[in-house]
Amino acid sequence: MFTHVKRETSLGDERMARVVGESGAWRAIRCRLERHQLLVSNPEDITPLHLQLQESYQPSVERIHSVAAEQKAKLAQEIEKLQGAKDLWRKIWNWFVVRRLRADIALLEWKVDSQIDYLDTQLQLMVGIENSPELGGALAELEVIRELEQLPDSHVVLNDVHLRATRYIHYNGNALQSAQIDHMVISPAGVFVIETKLWSEKFAQTSHYHNPFDQVQRAGFLCYDLL
Repeated sequence: MFTHVKRETSLGDERMARVVGESGAWRAIRCRLERHQLLVSNPEDITPLHLQLQESYQPSVERIHSVAAEQKAKLAQEIEKLQGAKDLWRKIWNWFVVRRLRADIALLEWKVDSQIDYLDTQLQLMVGIENSPELGGALAELEVIRELEQLPDSHVVLNDVHLRATRYIHYNGNALQSAQIDHMVISPAGVFVIETKLWSEKFAQTSHYHNPFDQVQRAGFLCYDLL
């Protein structure tokens, strides 16, 4: 079952529910960005960060090439100087040194490609997330959390709750031991399990999704068993 809760509050009413944890969907997106050194505090930061990456991309690529070209020029000059030796033994020794310097040039070129690939990856990641259903789901969860926060202060809202029993229990003929819950509300009236979904009509027609009614019923049953 789905539960939607909203309470009208006066301007002077600041006694709201205690909220513990954050949206699991939003945390997953934020952590994914952080792994690529892209730091955001909330979904509103994504579009400005994307624009910033787009604006800085070409100057960053040019700077990478410029620094690399300067370093390669210095290495090339050193190689040319070593190759001008006249003494036979010095030529033999310099041959090994030149070989190492050429390896340094190849490594430098690889680093240039890697740095540009990293910039490309950051941009592609931002494009993918900005237009992803995962971001839509995160926004939906955050909206539900804001709504649940308006409950009286006798309520506690837990987000992204992971339950795990010490044994398998039977539910509708299947084994059940763990469940993830988007939101759990602990209130004087009982414990409420809430699953948040944001679907487009097109996606809903595909049937390529977990049944939310089954999800919330399984989670509720496990929660009941543990309590």
